[in-house]
Amino acid sequence: MTAPFVAAVAAARPALIMEVKRRSGAGADLLADRSPAAVAAAYERAGAACLSVVTGRWFGGSAELLAEVVEATSLPVLVKDFVTSRRHVAAAGAAGASAVLLAA
Repeated sequence: MTAPFVAAVAAARPALIMEVKRRSGAGADLLADRSPAAVAAAYERAGAACLSVVTGRWFGGSAELLAEVVEATSLPVLVKDFVTSRRHVAAAGAAGASAVLLAA
């Protein structure tokens, strides 16, 4: 976790981390006709402290989704995925993520 991520969550009242996810667990399209960048920008305008991006393939996520959200916002970004190696953590950091939620 980076200092900007921790500071953003600690300073926010309420500390909202809003999520960008393409599909629900049941497969429903959560973005409809909106781009991930537009959703990220709307969350930022709404007062999110940080953004969470679900990069897991089951939910329609990808490295490209992460890159699009990171490019669209100045907020710290949390990667949410099934992380199985240090390589995954390093790749998330290299893509601009500030934190990783380790789901196993």
